Amino acid sequence: MDPVGDSIDALRKAYQGGNLSLYLGAGVSVGSGLPTWDKLVLAMYFAALGKHAPNPWKLYPSYLFAAAEWHLERTHEPLEITARKLRRYYKDDDDFLLHLWETLYAGFLDGFKEGESAVDPAAICRGNPTLGAITTLCRGASDGRRGVRGVITYNYDSLLEISLAGHPYQAICMAGPLGRGKLPIYHVHGYVPLNVTELTQQDIVFTEDQYHQSAKDAYSWSNLVQIQSLSSTTGLMIGLSLSDRNMRRLLDAVSQMPVETNNYALLKKPDLKKPDPSELDRINEKALTYFYRFEASGVKTGWEEKVKAADGGWQEQIVSIIDEVHRVDLDQQSFILEQLGVHPVWFEDYGEIPDILASIRA
Repeated sequence: MDPVGDSIDALRKAYQGGNLSLYLGAGVSVGSGLPTWDKLVLAMYFAALGKHAPNPWKLYPSYLFAAAEWHLERTHEPLEITARKLRRYYKDDDDFLLHLWETLYAGFLDGFKEGESAVDPAAICRGNPTLGAITTLCRGASDGRRGVRGVITYNYDSLLEISLAGHPYQAICMAGPLGRGKLPIYHVHGYVPLNVTELTQQDIVFTEDQYHQSAKDAYSWSNLVQIQSLSSTTGLMIGLSLSDRNMRRLLDAVSQMPVETNNYALLKKPDLKKPDPSELDRINEKALTYFYRFEASGVKTGWEEKVKAADGGWQEQIVSIIDEVHRVDLDQQSFILEQLGVHPVWFEDYGEIPDILASIRA
């Protein structure tokens, strides 16, 4: 039995029948240098602070994102709170959208004028092989039939639209009719195209309150599109960690429906490295901190733990705990995903994704 092979066969069959839907997350866009949502929030916050400082300053894009990454490793403030703080720096929604555009494409805009989108689609696909493989899938099956029925993306950017140059598509970020013969690309959290002249007034899901508003409206166009797609087509999730609460809520709801669902997710296997000797020492030092705290409380004497610590038994305890976690972790993750109606397709390295996608089109 080959679970991965069986999944690829099912996805290939759906593709050949024109019944495959793609769900794209931040993992698709980061390959082109765009920030993930967490880095985007902090980069926008830093840039806003710079604009409103007594002595305004501006960071180069690379330093802006590097500073955001450094801060992420040290901050304890939930990013939802930081996103709410951002709102006070904008006089209206248009101002916010323009700043979102500037920050999202900070690396792309160097050397380009506002409104210019003279980016080479082939170069983007070469630089981001995963996006290139997705683009090839979206262009259709080798016999000319459309293999992908639709794309639901949780990204704001227009990288897929740019890569599909010449192929009929329709970017959708609000309720409206679908054009005949066009591949629908649903931006369910909002659409911020590289060409700023195409930027339209819309509801962007960015802050916590906007997220809650979107989640509780069961009849919003974005929720209805996702439910219809998840329940009636074979889905493939790429670049998604499945950490989005609204998506898990929708998956849970769809899994309870009296219909057969077939949704798959490309996921990297957890990096299960055993602790080296220095890491074992750090874990033991922390354990001893707890040991002395317990002993000082008078609740327990800890003689058994003290004996184990003295004869080196602590190393055996730590290693056995970690080994057991590693042994069951992948199965546990697969079990949870299956409960949500999602079949995981595990891979070892991100470089495998283009080949997996190519095998679906074969």
